[in-house]
Amino acid sequence: MLASALAASIALTGIAPSAADAKKKRALKPGPVFTESARTSVSSNEAIATAVAYCAPKERVVGGGFYETPPTGPSATGAQGYVFESRRVGARAWQVSSQYFDAPPAEPFTLVAYAYCRSGVPPLSEVETVGTALPPGNTYHVLTPTCTGKRKAVSGGFRAAPPLSGPGVLGQVFDSYRAGPRSWLMRYWNTPPLGGGPNSFSAYAYCAKVKHAPPDTVVAGPVSTMNRSAGTVSAPCSRKAGQVQGGFAQATTSLGDSYFIVSQSQRFGQNWFVSGQHSGSAPDNL
Repeated sequence: MLASALAASIALTGIAPSAADAKKKRALKPGPVFTESARTSVSSNEAIATAVAYCAPKERVVGGGFYETPPTGPSATGAQGYVFESRRVGARAWQVSSQYFDAPPAEPFTLVAYAYCRSGVPPLSEVETVGTALPPGNTYHVLTPTCTGKRKAVSGGFRAAPPLSGPGVLGQVFDSYRAGPRSWLMRYWNTPPLGGGPNSFSAYAYCAKVKHAPPDTVVAGPVSTMNRSAGTVSAPCSRKAGQVQGGFAQATTSLGDSYFIVSQSQRFGQNWFVSGQHSGSAPDNL
C-alpha cells in the first residue's frame, strides 16, 4: 500500500554523479515487499498465544497480518481463537496475540503472525487512540487514529485486553481497516455483563510522508445466516498500486446478536484474504 517514490535523474556531459549521490537515490527507491512469518502453538483452554514476526535488518515493517487455526469442534462455539492484538512493535516487527477457547480436552491451536517488510521506504510514525468500555456493556466503540500534517495512513493495527474470562467473553474486535487517506478505524464490541468494564483498547495508524494515499479496494463477501458457518472474502490490488496491508470489517450492527470471529487477515500475492466463523442466525457478512 505504500506509494512508490519517483526519482528523476539528469545526466550532464562530463559530470558523473558521486557514489554518495547514487547511494542516496537507491535508498529512496522502495524495494519489493517481503513477507516474514512467525508461529506459535498452545493447547490449553484460555491460553494466550503471541507470535512476533521480524523483518531483515535493512528493512522496515510496513504492515502485518495473521492466520490462526480455524474454529472446529462439536460444541456450541467450537474450538477457536479470539485475536485481540495485531500491531507494529518497533521499526522491524509485527506482533499478533490470540486467546484460545476449547472445552477439555483441548486441541492444538496455532497462531501465525506476518510482517510485511520493505527497504527504501520512509520511516513510519505511530498515532495511537485509546478507548475505555464502561458498564453496563453491550456497546460498540469506534476509534479512528488520524495521521497529522501531510502524512498518510499506510497501515494500522489494534490491541485490546485478552477477551476470555471464566464463562464468557469480555469483548471482540469487529473491524480494523483504513478509513480515508489519513485514518485507521477499529470497532470494538464489549459484551454484557463481563464486558461492562472498565476495559481498555487501542487503535493504531501507521503514517508515512507519501504524496498520495494508497488506493482502496473494498469487496463484500456472501451474506451468512447459518450459525457456525465459515466465511471468506478476498480483495485484489493491482501490482502497480503496491498493496502492503488490508483490513477487515463486518456488516453487523445488532450488538452481538450475529457476528464473525475473524481467524485470518493476511496478504497473499496481490490479494488480501479475510476469513472467519459466523456466530448467530441474523444476516451478516465480511
